[in-house]
Amino acid sequence: GAFGAASVLLPLADFLANANWETQVLQYMSDCDIPILVVLSMVIVDDTPQRSLLICGTDIAAAADADSSLVNHLQTTESLQLAAVPITSRSEKLVVHQFLQGNAKASRKQVVPIILDYYDKK
Repeated sequence: GAFGAASVLLPLADFLANANWETQVLQYMSDCDIPILVVLSMVIVDDTPQRSLLICGTDIAAAADADSSLVNHLQTTESLQLAAVPITSRSEKLVVHQFLQGNAKASRKQVVPIILDYYDKK
């Protein structure tokens, strides 16, 4: 399965504060022909790294209630220690899930292989 991963060095709250973020994400996903975009955020607070994930999807793989979904796969990957953060998309075309990542050591170099593993097992 195709997906994209993007890293941002700002809090996800700031990323999401952009009034057009859904439109921009949908346009990027369309331009790249990807049904899933994972946005990884990392900031330093009081000398401590803090990571968050935003999973944006245009297909069923992004739906949390699907047992075999990417969201479920990431939530059950103990090494990430994900905690869901409530979020609602203003776009009917975009399904979104936000998480705080308890394991700040798990960078994009660890997260992307976990996503690849999900697609390898599908």
